[in-house]
Amino acid sequence: QGALEEIKEYSWSPNVVEFNNSPAPFPISVEAFTYGNERQWWSKTAVLFDFDDDAECFTIAPYAYRNACPTFVSSRGVLEDNEVFLQLLIDAGIDELVILGNTLTAELDDFLTEKNYRFTRIADEKTYLTCMEISEYVMSKSDLSTKAELCIGAFSTAQWFELLTSGVYAAKYAHATVLEDPTDLDSIAVCLDFVEKHADSISKLAFFGSEAGLSSVDREFLSSELLKNQG
Repeated sequence: QGALEEIKEYSWSPNVVEFNNSPAPFPISVEAFTYGNERQWWSKTAVLFDFDDDAECFTIAPYAYRNACPTFVSSRGVLEDNEVFLQLLIDAGIDELVILGNTLTAELDDFLTEKNYRFTRIADEKTYLTCMEISEYVMSKSDLSTKAELCIGAFSTAQWFELLTSGVYAAKYAHATVLEDPTDLDSIAVCLDFVEKHADSISKLAFFGSEAGLSSVDREFLSSELLKNQG
């Protein structure tokens, strides 16, 4: 609260909008959605993920920012009321929902299928695989006729702040964001495969965070893979 009061006292008088009617993630996201919907900010696709699914959130960010997708955050894998949530989307003219990860229960999928509402769930048994599928999804929605950067970060709580702010940058300058676990050989392998597959669409790699996340060796491997496969 003290920080908000300080911001209000800045000489350039920023407009401070607070979403604080509830401490729970979902009601806060609904507040933010309503605020944007009243100003006609949103596209016709929404994104839903659970509060514990940080990596999935960071990976979808370039797509969500670039396409003005409202994002909703569940808690403990469930929504307060599926019926109310769906009606909220329909009333706002949103006709597609992208669900990330396995934390949200399959009950939601069954409900949306029963209601004939269009949705896509991107999920795999392991988080790094889910994130790679999200990165592929984001690439499939990008304009690949022009080269752009590929943002790369590490699966690490030490990188949380960098990744939180990387989404806006990636939306403007990159096709997608890829997360690598430098302690997992399988994760390293799929990241290298991704760079190889999309090399002709990538202008350069943009690494986020210090070498505490991705070491100079990790970065060199990925950069070498890009150079080797560019035509």
